[in-house]
Amino acid sequence: MAIIKSADGIEIRLGVKPTLAEETAGENIVSKAELDIQMMIAEYLTLRYPGVIFRSDLGGIRLNMGQAMQVKRLQGSNGRGFPDFMVCAARHGYHGLFGEIKTSADEVYKKAGGIRQDTHTQEQYRVLCRLCDAGYLAGFWFGFDEARRIIDVYLGGPNGQTKTNDR
Repeated sequence: MAIIKSADGIEIRLGVKPTLAEETAGENIVSKAELDIQMMIAEYLTLRYPGVIFRSDLGGIRLNMGQAMQVKRLQGSNGRGFPDFMVCAARHGYHGLFGEIKTSADEVYKKAGGIRQDTHTQEQYRVLCRLCDAGYLAGFWFGFDEARRIIDVYLGGPNGQTKTNDR
């Protein structure tokens, strides 16, 4: 588990790998709410941390069939389950920050605990684990407020201690 503390004492705990539970059926699709959150995060990063390089995945954008096939070829086997958001700034011993955006924890976790077993969530979970293993800080971000808090703590806090991509 990774724990990052901000200057004002806020703790962010990421990288927890819950045990995988028994399989169930189901598929998720990107919701408009997730796209809205993604756009809000992009705007926030642009305004608050103008020197930080970031990238937002286009997975939720509706494409025609030809465009979708081109994107799939470009992404190769890495496309499925890849996180929605990437912050390319090394901090706290990590190479960068990755977030898979969800509107609520209910989309990922079962009431009894553990990760939901639908194929899409499992693919996302596995990619996040691989990113953690490769030295990145990666996790699910539930809503804009949580994403903003994680980004602020990771990049130096809401008081702007670190506004650029210095370490």
